[in-house]
Amino acid sequence: MRIWASSSFLRHYDEAQILLKSQPLICAIGADGGHIVIRIQDNGSGIAAAEHERVQQRFVRLESSRSTPGHGLGLSLVRAIAEAHGGRLVLGDAEPGLVAELRFPQRGAL
Repeated sequence: MRIWASSSFLRHYDEAQILLKSQPLICAIGADGGHIVIRIQDNGSGIAAAEHERVQQRFVRLESSRSTPGHGLGLSLVRAIAEAHGGRLVLGDAEPGLVAELRFPQRGAL
């Protein structure tokens, strides 16, 4: 499997490290039930399960993030890109932190 990252991804990864006070992100790629799964996990404050769907909408910022830089577009863009490629974005609780999974159907699994 070939894995690559754009300069934009790397720039945002560096910014995330600063926001997380240099605590590592966990990134994994694998297969699960006919899907390719890209999983990103942090150990920050997380997002309440009741807010997972809402934070994927454009310009939505939770009260706890209002003092940090951003416009509320990040997760909505990730979701739109995943859907444009036949995938989906699934958010979960890492206790502590957030898990974001991008799930794409494997070729031939459609």
